[in-house]
Amino acid sequence: LEALPGNIGRMDVDDCMLALSSTAGEYDPNRVAVCGGSHGGFLACHLVGQFPDKFKAGVMRNPVTDVSAMYAVTDIPDWCWYEAVGDYDFDTYKPASKEVMNAMFDCSPLQHSKNVTASCLLCLGAKDLRVPVSQGLAYYHALKGRGHDVKCKLYPEDCHPLAEVETEFDHWCEVGEFL
Repeated sequence: LEALPGNIGRMDVDDCMLALSSTAGEYDPNRVAVCGGSHGGFLACHLVGQFPDKFKAGVMRNPVTDVSAMYAVTDIPDWCWYEAVGDYDFDTYKPASKEVMNAMFDCSPLQHSKNVTASCLLCLGAKDLRVPVSQGLAYYHALKGRGHDVKCKLYPEDCHPLAEVETEFDHWCEVGEFL
């Protein structure tokens, strides 16, 4: 865990792929889906983009898709900096340099969206302050703009955890239907 800051989008993705390759017996990539929310959504986006031949579908809940775009509009800018670069002065907020912004983008799954072949379902809380809805919408538009099979379900009254009773019920029904 202590090695992850400065290595997101690589180390965590490699860990997921190691877990998949370690499954007992053979698996059929036409039946493998990945689902995650927040950083798990970040991983799901990375996995379908970096390993398009391994996943048939991806379900992403409020995913981080572009760390550099999220930095100035999230309630956790320190997370963006620390996870992308590996260090952060928690006592002083400072604007990110060009090098830091590049590091943030370089670890973002949006850069791999051109490789996605899996069908994707994005579930987004419009009132999310942690991972603003613009993150999921950017990924949706990147896929849709290429004529990709992608669906976006927006929950206007919910936020980061998508935990309102109606939202949670609808969300899991959408996932079940999608998969």
